[in-house]
Amino acid sequence: MCEGNHDLFESREEFERTVARTSNVELLINGGTTVKLRGQPVQLLGLRWGIPGQGRGAQLERNMAEMLKASPLQDGALPLLLAHHPHAFDLATAAGIPITLAGHTHGGQLMLTQDLGPGPVMYKYWSGVYAQAGHACVVSNGTGNWFPLRINAPAEIIHLTLRRA
Repeated sequence: MCEGNHDLFESREEFERTVARTSNVELLINGGTTVKLRGQPVQLLGLRWGIPGQGRGAQLERNMAEMLKASPLQDGALPLLLAHHPHAFDLATAAGIPITLAGHTHGGQLMLTQDLGPGPVMYKYWSGVYAQAGHACVVSNGTGNWFPLRINAPAEIIHLTLRRA
């Protein structure tokens, strides 16, 4: 798993300690781990959520560089990026990471239509599957919200099936 902004409202340090103490899932903070799925290596990479008070693009760039330094892409493994903010997709594509999983946008949360509302105004990638240059990004609407109202941005849990090309 990777961290997101809602995880850090009270304390980044406390969130990290709680996950380490209570979860069997590894929290990937600008690092990675390799797991085997049906005998095939999949390199899971996780970006840290940004640093408060600094520009989001610069944060993403620094975090991506730190992550790739700590966990260089492995030959023979499928790299898969977990990045809470979907704008990491462009950096992942440039780094050669073929799949990015993201969230953060709540699908725009209050959309007038499928393509008109806060989602596309605030984000380049806000909901669904995006593709560029042989790379893909899946942006989930997630299950949470800022307040208990969604319009044309339904909550979702995504089931992803990976198949060899």
